[in-house]
Formats: sequence, structure tokens, C-alpha cells
Amino acid sequence: MVKKRVLQGLSDRQLERYIASDSRYVSEAVELAFEILQSRNRVFTEEEILAVQALIDKKKEEEKVEELQDYRTIKDEYYTDDPSSIALYSDYLVYVFNLIFGFPFATGLQVWNFVKLEKYQAIIPTILYGIVFTGIQWFSMPYMIQLRDAWDFRRNGIIVLLIPAIGCLGFYLLKKLYYPKGEKYRTKSFLPALIICAVLSLLYRFYLKDTIGHGIELSVFLEILNGRH
Repeated sequence: MVKKRVLQGLSDRQLERYIASDSRYVSEAVELAFEILQSRNRVFTEEEILAVQALIDKKKEEEKVEELQDYRTIKDEYYTDDPSSIALYSDYLVYVFNLIFGFPFATGLQVWNFVKLEKYQAIIPTILYGIVFTGIQWFSMPYMIQLRDAWDFRRNGIIVLLIPAIGCLGFYLLKKLYYPKGEKYRTKSFLPALIICAVLSLLYRFYLKDTIGHGIELSVFLEILNGRH
């Protein structure tokens, strides 16, 4: 955090360095230096004001990117932004798809990652794990609906996420068990997977629901939370 009182102790010439086009200071420091100079009746032309504001905006965008990269590095030891590294679906995407669309979709992403890594011995355990938890979630759905009818599920809807949350832990352990040590990956675009999952969910919603009963994806999840069935 930049302390304003420290900058206030600097001379105008020193503050000018903060707002220079080649300034290496963070956006907050540049912004404060600009405000202090203005309070000292330093007159800026319209072009200078626009240039300083553009500098501040540019630095803020760069800082956001750096924060995101730092977050990924801290939270995922395997992540890298090296364009030459292998592209995989991130752990976070697997977890989110598991929570929103269900175990089959998350299992598909995890299997795809192991195939790309040529960790074929991990494919069967991952598929079996996905099948087991898909069955658990499938058969527990009627009981979830009964709980919804007995309680105010809009207030207690977090229970719906209990089984998927446990499932996320399993996906995490599978990766820790089979992921190659020292292998780094960059994130693969999630858009194709999202489109496929959305289309399949819509097909289930409008064409298959009456045939195969309670589902395990987004439409039923929302029904339970909203109290509709």
C-alpha cells in the first residue's frame, strides 16, 4: 500500500518522475502523485491529463494480470503461462463443471487431461470414480427433493452441493496420485467444453427428462434451489 504522506514529503520534481511515461511505480502511486501535484497548483494541459490517466489505466490492467497469474501460481503448483507447455483443463474448471453440470462432465474433462498426459493407467480409475459418484448423486436426487419439500431449501440449498463437493475432493486426489511430477501445464480454453455441456443439458431438459427421470445437471440443481419440481 502506498502511503500518501510519504509522497507529500517529496518535491514537485520527484513527483514528476511518478507520472512520467516511463514510470515504474504502481498505479496507486502514480495516481496519488498526480493528485498531489494538482493540489500544489501544478497546471496540466488537456493532453498531459489524458496521458497520465492512460498511464494509470494501463498500469491497473497490468497489475490485474499479474495478480491473476500470482493467484494461479500459488493455488495450482502445476500451472504455467509458458505457451510451449501442454494445454489442459484446469482443476478449477473440473470442479466448477462438477458442481454445475454433474460428475459425467467433470469426469470427461479429467479423463481428457490424463489422455493428453499419456497417463493411461489413470483413465480406468477416473471413469470408475465418476460412475460411482454419478450413481450416488443420481439415486440421492429423490431424497434431496424430499428434503426440499420438508425444509425451506432456498435457505438450506447448500446441502445439494454436499455430494459434488466430496466429488471434487476425489478429483483432486486422483490428480495428485497420477499427475506426472514436475510437469507444468497451461490452461486450455473451456469454451468448447462449456458449449457441449450446455447443449447436452438442454437436450436432457427438454427431451430426456421424462424418460430417464431425475437428472444430475444444472436444470435439476436449479429446480431444487428454487423450490420447483
